[in-house]
Amino acid sequence: MNIVYITEVNGYLKKESKNLVLYKGKEKITEIKTDDLSQLIIVGNIQVSTQALSFLFKRGIDLVFLSLSGKFRGRLTSDSSKNIELRKKQFKIFEDKNFILESSRNIVRAKILNQLYFLKRAQFKRKSEKIKKAIFEIKKLLLTLEKAKSIDSIRGYEGRASALYFGVFGESIVKENIVFKKRTRRPPEDEVNTLLSFGYTLLLNTISGLVEMTSLDKYLGVFHTIDYGKPSLVLDLMEEWRPLIVDILTVSLINQGIISKKDFFYPEKDKPPYPELIEDFKELPVVLKREGLRKFITYYEKRLRETLYDKRVDRVIPYKDIIEYQVKRMVKSVETSAPYEGFFMA
Repeated sequence: MNIVYITEVNGYLKKESKNLVLYKGKEKITEIKTDDLSQLIIVGNIQVSTQALSFLFKRGIDLVFLSLSGKFRGRLTSDSSKNIELRKKQFKIFEDKNFILESSRNIVRAKILNQLYFLKRAQFKRKSEKIKKAIFEIKKLLLTLEKAKSIDSIRGYEGRASALYFGVFGESIVKENIVFKKRTRRPPEDEVNTLLSFGYTLLLNTISGLVEMTSLDKYLGVFHTIDYGKPSLVLDLMEEWRPLIVDILTVSLINQGIISKKDFFYPEKDKPPYPELIEDFKELPVVLKREGLRKFITYYEKRLRETLYDKRVDRVIPYKDIIEYQVKRMVKSVETSAPYEGFFMA
Protein backbone atom coordinates (compact mmCIF):
# COMPACT_ATOMS: atom_id res chain seq x y z
CA MET A 1 0.00 0.00 0.00
CA ASN A 2 1.93 3.01 -1.31
CA ILE A 3 0.74 6.49 -0.29
CA VAL A 4 1.94 9.80 -1.76
CA TYR A 5 1.39 13.20 -0.13
CA ILE A 6 1.31 16.52 -1.98
CA THR A 7 1.95 19.58 0.20
CA GLU A 8 2.55 22.27 -2.43
CA VAL A 9 0.37 25.38 -2.46
CA ASN A 10 -1.53 26.53 -5.58
CA GLY A 11 -0.35 23.65 -7.76
CA TYR A 12 -2.02 21.84 -10.63
CA LEU A 13 -2.08 18.05 -10.99
CA LYS A 14 -2.47 16.55 -14.45
CA LYS A 15 -2.08 13.19 -16.17
CA GLU A 16 0.84 12.64 -18.49
CA SER A 17 1.22 9.18 -20.05
CA LYS A 18 0.84 6.63 -17.21
CA ASN A 19 1.86 8.99 -14.43
CA LEU A 20 0.66 12.14 -12.67
CA VAL A 21 2.63 15.38 -12.85
CA LEU A 22 2.39 18.32 -10.47
CA TYR A 23 2.93 21.81 -11.88
CA LYS A 24 3.16 25.21 -10.24
CA GLY A 25 2.52 27.67 -13.00
CA LYS A 26 4.62 26.35 -15.88
CA GLU A 27 7.20 24.79 -13.58
CA LYS A 28 7.17 21.02 -13.25
CA ILE A 29 7.44 20.26 -9.52
CA THR A 30 7.32 16.47 -9.40
CA GLU A 31 6.21 13.37 -11.25
CA ILE A 32 4.24 10.71 -9.38
CA LYS A 33 4.62 7.08 -10.39
CA THR A 34 1.31 5.23 -10.13
CA ASP A 35 2.26 1.58 -10.66
CA ASP A 36 1.86 0.67 -6.98
CA LEU A 37 0.06 3.81 -5.77
CA SER A 38 -2.94 3.11 -3.53
CA GLN A 39 -3.70 6.56 -2.13
CA LEU A 40 -2.91 10.16 -3.03
CA ILE A 41 -3.31 12.70 -0.22
CA ILE A 42 -3.45 16.39 -1.11
CA VAL A 43 -2.65 18.75 1.76
CA GLY A 44 -3.61 22.28 0.80
CA ASN A 45 -4.86 24.00 -2.33
CA ILE A 46 -4.20 21.86 -5.43
CA GLN A 47 -6.29 21.72 -8.59
CA VAL A 48 -6.76 18.30 -10.18
CA SER A 49 -7.58 17.91 -13.88
CA THR A 50 -10.56 15.86 -15.04
CA GLN A 51 -8.19 13.52 -16.87
CA ALA A 52 -6.20 12.96 -13.69
CA LEU A 53 -9.37 12.23 -11.71
CA SER A 54 -10.57 9.74 -14.32
CA PHE A 55 -7.16 8.08 -14.30
CA LEU A 56 -7.21 7.74 -10.51
CA PHE A 57 -10.69 6.19 -10.56
CA LYS A 58 -9.72 3.66 -13.25
CA ARG A 59 -6.66 2.62 -11.27
CA GLY A 60 -8.64 2.35 -8.03
CA ILE A 61 -6.49 5.02 -6.32
CA ASP A 62 -8.05 6.97 -3.45
CA LEU A 63 -7.81 10.76 -3.54
CA VAL A 64 -7.94 12.42 -0.12
CA PHE A 65 -8.11 16.16 0.54
CA LEU A 66 -6.79 17.74 3.75
CA SER A 67 -6.58 21.43 4.57
CA LEU A 68 -3.22 23.02 5.35
CA SER A 69 -4.29 23.02 8.99
CA GLY A 70 -4.65 19.24 8.83
CA LYS A 71 -8.45 19.02 8.71
CA PHE A 72 -10.11 16.32 6.64
CA ARG A 73 -11.96 17.88 3.69
CA GLY A 74 -13.14 14.91 1.66
CA ARG A 75 -12.32 11.74 -0.17
CA LEU A 76 -12.86 10.52 -3.72
CA THR A 77 -12.66 6.79 -4.31
CA SER A 78 -13.66 4.29 -6.97
CA ASP A 79 -16.35 1.71 -6.26
CA SER A 80 -14.24 -1.20 -5.08
CA SER A 81 -16.54 -2.55 -2.33
CA LYS A 82 -18.50 -5.22 -4.18
CA ASN A 83 -18.73 -8.01 -1.57
CA ILE A 84 -22.36 -7.51 -0.56
CA GLU A 85 -22.47 -10.86 1.27
CA LEU A 86 -19.77 -9.74 3.68
CA ARG A 87 -21.61 -6.50 4.30
CA LYS A 88 -24.85 -8.38 4.99
CA LYS A 89 -23.01 -10.50 7.56
CA GLN A 90 -21.58 -7.33 9.11
CA PHE A 91 -25.00 -5.77 9.56
CA LYS A 92 -26.32 -8.99 11.08
CA ILE A 93 -23.50 -9.74 13.53
CA PHE A 94 -23.22 -6.08 14.58
CA GLU A 95 -26.73 -6.45 15.97
CA ASP A 96 -25.56 -9.25 18.27
CA LYS A 97 -25.23 -7.77 21.77
CA ASN A 98 -22.61 -10.26 22.95
CA PHE A 99 -20.46 -9.73 19.83
CA ILE A 100 -20.63 -5.96 20.28
CA LEU A 101 -19.88 -6.15 24.01
CA GLU A 102 -16.88 -8.49 23.72
CA SER A 103 -15.45 -6.78 20.62
CA SER A 104 -15.73 -3.39 22.32
CA ARG A 105 -14.09 -4.73 25.48
CA ASN A 106 -11.22 -6.13 23.39
CA ILE A 107 -10.79 -2.84 21.51
CA VAL A 108 -10.67 -0.80 24.73
CA ARG A 109 -8.41 -3.33 26.49
CA ALA A 110 -5.91 -3.14 23.61
CA LYS A 111 -6.01 0.67 23.61
CA ILE A 112 -5.46 0.90 27.38
CA LEU A 113 -2.60 -1.64 27.29
CA ASN A 114 -0.95 0.39 24.54
CA GLN A 115 -1.43 3.57 26.57
CA LEU A 116 0.31 1.78 29.44
CA TYR A 117 3.10 0.80 27.07
CA PHE A 118 3.55 4.47 26.16
CA LEU A 119 3.57 5.56 29.81
CA LYS A 120 6.01 2.84 30.85
CA ARG A 121 8.40 3.99 28.11
CA ALA A 122 8.07 7.57 29.35
CA GLN A 123 8.50 6.50 32.99
CA PHE A 124 11.70 4.60 32.15
CA LYS A 125 13.19 7.86 30.85
CA ARG A 126 11.57 10.44 33.12
CA LYS A 127 11.09 8.72 36.52
CA SER A 128 7.94 10.76 37.18
CA GLU A 129 5.80 10.19 40.28
CA LYS A 130 2.77 11.46 38.34
CA ILE A 131 3.27 8.89 35.58
CA LYS A 132 3.87 6.16 38.16
CA LYS A 133 0.58 6.98 39.87
CA ALA A 134 -1.32 7.12 36.56
CA ILE A 135 0.04 3.69 35.57
CA PHE A 136 -1.19 2.26 38.88
CA GLU A 137 -4.68 3.78 38.46
CA ILE A 138 -5.00 2.67 34.83
CA LYS A 139 -4.03 -0.89 35.77
CA LYS A 140 -6.88 -0.90 38.30
CA LEU A 141 -9.26 0.26 35.57
CA LEU A 142 -8.24 -2.70 33.43
CA LEU A 143 -9.46 -5.07 36.12
CA THR A 144 -12.87 -3.40 36.29
CA LEU A 145 -13.10 -3.32 32.48
CA GLU A 146 -13.21 -7.14 32.49
CA LYS A 147 -16.39 -7.02 34.61
CA ALA A 148 -18.24 -4.46 32.45
CA LYS A 149 -21.65 -5.70 31.34
CA SER A 150 -22.68 -2.87 28.99
CA ILE A 151 -21.23 -0.80 26.17
CA ASP A 152 -21.86 2.38 28.15
CA SER A 153 -19.75 1.01 31.03
CA ILE A 154 -16.94 0.13 28.63
CA ARG A 155 -17.08 3.63 27.15
CA GLY A 156 -16.90 5.02 30.65
CA TYR A 157 -13.76 3.03 31.46
CA GLU A 158 -12.17 4.07 28.17
CA GLY A 159 -12.91 7.72 28.97
CA ARG A 160 -11.48 7.48 32.48
CA ALA A 161 -8.33 5.72 31.26
CA SER A 162 -7.81 8.38 28.58
CA ALA A 163 -8.29 11.15 31.16
CA LEU A 164 -5.59 9.60 33.35
CA TYR A 165 -3.34 9.02 30.35
CA PHE A 166 -3.56 12.54 28.95
CA GLY A 167 -3.42 13.93 32.48
CA VAL A 168 0.27 12.94 32.58
CA PHE A 169 1.01 12.97 28.85
CA GLY A 170 2.90 16.24 29.19
CA GLU A 171 5.35 14.58 31.60
CA SER A 172 6.83 12.71 28.62
CA ILE A 173 7.89 15.96 26.92
CA VAL A 174 11.35 17.30 27.79
CA LYS A 175 11.31 20.55 25.81
CA GLU A 176 10.58 23.35 28.26
CA ASN A 177 9.16 25.74 25.66
CA ILE A 178 6.51 23.25 24.52
CA VAL A 179 3.89 22.53 27.18
CA PHE A 180 0.97 20.09 27.12
CA LYS A 181 -1.71 20.65 29.77
CA LYS A 182 -4.70 18.71 28.44
CA ARG A 183 -6.11 17.11 25.31
CA THR A 184 -8.09 19.60 23.22
CA ARG A 185 -9.59 18.80 19.83
CA ARG A 186 -11.88 21.42 18.28
CA PRO A 187 -9.69 23.35 17.98
CA PRO A 188 -6.34 21.95 19.18
CA GLU A 189 -5.08 24.68 21.50
CA ASP A 190 -1.31 24.11 21.53
CA GLU A 191 1.55 22.63 19.53
CA VAL A 192 1.25 19.11 20.95
CA ASN A 193 -2.50 18.93 20.38
CA THR A 194 -2.00 20.22 16.83
CA LEU A 195 0.43 17.38 16.09
CA LEU A 196 -1.81 14.78 17.74
CA SER A 197 -4.86 15.90 15.76
CA PHE A 198 -2.96 15.90 12.47
CA GLY A 199 -1.48 12.50 13.24
CA TYR A 200 -4.90 11.04 14.04
CA THR A 201 -6.19 12.42 10.73
CA LEU A 202 -3.39 10.63 8.86
CA LEU A 203 -4.05 7.43 10.80
CA LEU A 204 -7.76 7.69 10.06
CA ASN A 205 -7.04 7.86 6.34
CA THR A 206 -4.58 4.97 6.49
CA ILE A 207 -7.12 2.68 8.15
CA SER A 208 -10.06 4.00 6.13
CA GLY A 209 -8.34 2.99 2.89
CA LEU A 210 -7.70 -0.51 4.25
CA VAL A 211 -11.31 -0.90 5.43
CA GLU A 212 -12.72 0.17 2.06
CA MET A 213 -10.62 -2.49 0.33
CA THR A 214 -12.39 -5.19 2.39
CA SER A 215 -15.99 -4.26 1.46
CA LEU A 216 -16.91 -3.74 5.12
CA ASP A 217 -19.15 -0.73 5.77
CA LYS A 218 -16.90 1.79 7.50
CA TYR A 219 -19.87 3.70 8.92
CA LEU A 220 -21.08 0.79 11.05
CA GLY A 221 -18.93 0.07 14.08
CA VAL A 222 -19.19 -1.82 17.36
CA PHE A 223 -17.70 0.55 19.95
CA HIS A 224 -18.27 3.99 18.46
CA THR A 225 -21.82 5.22 18.15
CA ILE A 226 -23.43 5.52 14.73
CA ASP A 227 -23.84 9.08 13.44
CA TYR A 228 -24.31 10.70 10.04
CA GLY A 229 -21.01 10.70 8.14
CA LYS A 230 -19.07 9.20 11.07
CA PRO A 231 -16.74 6.32 10.03
CA SER A 232 -17.43 4.37 13.23
CA LEU A 233 -15.70 1.14 12.18
CA VAL A 234 -12.55 3.04 11.18
CA LEU A 235 -12.57 4.81 14.55
CA ASP A 236 -12.95 1.42 16.27
CA LEU A 237 -9.91 0.05 14.47
CA MET A 238 -7.91 3.23 15.14
CA GLU A 239 -8.14 3.06 18.92
CA GLU A 240 -5.40 0.51 19.56
CA TRP A 241 -3.00 2.37 17.23
CA ARG A 242 -3.29 5.92 18.57
CA PRO A 243 -0.69 5.45 21.36
CA LEU A 244 1.66 3.24 19.33
CA ILE A 245 1.78 5.27 16.12
CA VAL A 246 0.74 8.89 16.68
CA ASP A 247 1.42 9.51 20.38
CA ILE A 248 4.90 7.95 20.38
CA LEU A 249 5.72 9.75 17.12
CA THR A 250 4.55 13.15 18.39
CA VAL A 251 6.61 13.03 21.58
CA SER A 252 9.68 11.69 19.74
CA LEU A 253 9.60 14.48 17.16
CA ILE A 254 9.35 17.14 19.88
CA ASN A 255 11.92 15.65 22.25
CA GLN A 256 14.45 15.12 19.47
CA GLY A 257 13.97 18.69 18.23
CA ILE A 258 12.86 17.52 14.78
CA ILE A 259 9.72 19.63 15.16
CA SER A 260 10.01 22.78 17.27
CA LYS A 261 8.30 26.12 17.89
CA LYS A 262 9.60 27.49 14.59
CA ASP A 263 7.47 24.91 12.74
CA PHE A 264 4.26 26.59 13.96
CA PHE A 265 2.61 29.93 13.48
CA TYR A 266 -0.02 31.61 15.60
CA PRO A 267 -2.80 33.28 13.57
CA GLU A 268 -3.74 35.78 16.28
CA LYS A 269 -0.27 37.36 16.31
CA ASP A 270 1.56 36.09 13.18
CA LYS A 271 0.97 36.95 9.55
CA PRO A 272 -0.46 33.86 7.76
CA PRO A 273 2.05 32.33 5.31
CA TYR A 274 -0.77 31.75 2.81
CA PRO A 275 -3.13 34.79 2.92
CA GLU A 276 -5.33 33.34 0.16
CA LEU A 277 -6.12 30.36 2.40
CA ILE A 278 -6.97 32.36 5.52
CA GLU A 279 -10.24 30.41 5.99
CA ASP A 280 -8.21 27.27 6.72
CA PHE A 281 -6.75 28.92 9.78
CA LYS A 282 -9.79 30.76 11.02
CA GLU A 283 -10.29 30.41 14.81
CA LEU A 284 -7.20 28.18 15.19
CA PRO A 285 -4.85 29.19 18.03
CA VAL A 286 -1.85 27.42 16.48
CA VAL A 287 -1.12 25.96 13.04
CA LEU A 288 1.64 23.69 11.77
CA LYS A 289 3.58 25.32 8.92
CA ARG A 290 4.00 23.51 5.61
CA GLU A 291 7.57 22.45 6.41
CA GLY A 292 6.33 21.07 9.72
CA LEU A 293 3.58 19.18 7.88
CA ARG A 294 6.16 17.69 5.55
CA LYS A 295 8.37 16.58 8.42
CA PHE A 296 5.48 15.03 10.33
CA ILE A 297 4.25 13.17 7.23
CA THR A 298 7.76 11.89 6.48
CA TYR A 299 8.24 10.53 9.98
CA TYR A 300 4.67 9.20 10.13
CA GLU A 301 5.37 7.04 7.07
CA LYS A 302 8.71 6.06 8.58
CA ARG A 303 6.93 5.01 11.78
CA LEU A 304 4.56 2.79 9.78
CA ARG A 305 7.58 1.09 8.18
CA GLU A 306 9.25 0.37 11.52
CA THR A 307 9.21 -3.30 12.41
CA LEU A 308 8.51 -5.44 15.43
CA TYR A 309 8.16 -9.13 16.16
CA ASP A 310 4.61 -10.45 15.88
CA LYS A 311 4.29 -13.85 17.55
CA ARG A 312 1.09 -14.61 15.65
CA VAL A 313 3.03 -14.91 12.40
CA ASP A 314 6.39 -15.67 14.08
CA ARG A 315 8.36 -13.04 12.22
CA VAL A 316 9.37 -9.38 12.24
CA ILE A 317 7.00 -7.22 10.19
CA PRO A 318 6.26 -3.49 9.73
CA TYR A 319 3.57 -1.75 11.74
CA LYS A 320 1.63 -1.01 8.53
CA ASP A 321 1.36 -4.74 7.83
CA ILE A 322 0.13 -5.42 11.36
CA ILE A 323 -2.49 -2.68 10.96
CA GLU A 324 -3.62 -4.32 7.71
CA TYR A 325 -3.67 -7.68 9.50
CA GLN A 326 -5.95 -6.22 12.17
CA VAL A 327 -8.37 -4.92 9.53
CA LYS A 328 -8.46 -8.42 8.03
CA ARG A 329 -8.99 -9.75 11.53
CA MET A 330 -12.19 -7.71 11.72
CA VAL A 331 -13.26 -9.28 8.40
CA LYS A 332 -12.61 -12.72 9.91
CA SER A 333 -14.64 -11.77 12.97
CA VAL A 334 -17.58 -10.84 10.78
CA GLU A 335 -17.28 -14.07 8.79
CA THR A 336 -16.98 -16.34 11.86
CA SER A 337 -19.05 -14.34 14.38
CA ALA A 338 -16.10 -14.49 16.80
CA PRO A 339 -15.44 -11.21 18.69
CA TYR A 340 -12.69 -8.98 17.31
CA GLU A 341 -9.33 -9.19 19.11
CA GLY A 342 -7.25 -6.00 19.34
CA PHE A 343 -3.48 -5.73 19.03
CA PHE A 344 -1.44 -4.63 22.03
CA MET A 345 2.21 -4.52 23.03
CA ALA A 346 3.02 -7.15 25.64
